[in-house]
Amino acid sequence: MQTRLVSHLWNAESKHGFDSLAKMMAHLARLFVLAVLLVLTLGISASAQTTVNICKNSRPDCSQAVAFFAKFQLALRQDRREAIASMARYPLRVRLNGKGTVLRNKKALLEKYQQVFDKAVRCSILRAKKSEIWDNWQGFTIAHGEVWWERSNAANSQFKLITINNDAYYPGCGTGNEKSR
Repeated sequence: MQTRLVSHLWNAESKHGFDSLAKMMAHLARLFVLAVLLVLTLGISASAQTTVNICKNSRPDCSQAVAFFAKFQLALRQDRREAIASMARYPLRVRLNGKGTVLRNKKALLEKYQQVFDKAVRCSILRAKKSEIWDNWQGFTIAHGEVWWERSNAANSQFKLITINNDAYYPGCGTGNEKSR
């Protein structure tokens, strides 16, 4: 088998103008590197266009909404509770013990943080991809509506969290309002 491969490479070498097997192998290595670079470039440009594609048929402030979600997701990943509490608009709508509840201020969210951002909700939000962001008249959300954010009508207002839906089943993450571990 190996002899047949060497013979095939030798024939290809003379047919394509390579005067040695080493030169042909060097040429193949360059082609391989170029192919890898092409694949990486396509992957990078595809991810760079993600926000554009997400926002293509959306509201004009969509790219800011996507940026807000990325910032929120990072804060959640790093367990920066104060930062997350500052990203919320109060009163913040949540579900606790199966009942719709409003948290009136930052202090209330920090006191109930473990219940509001339970294991299943954190899991689902942290797994979410930019491509799962969508919007409607209520604001922007991800995948299954775990978290909603919106901005006020005031000029230059910032996006803020407005609802955390933590009482549903999130695929791959379990059920919300589980006891925190």
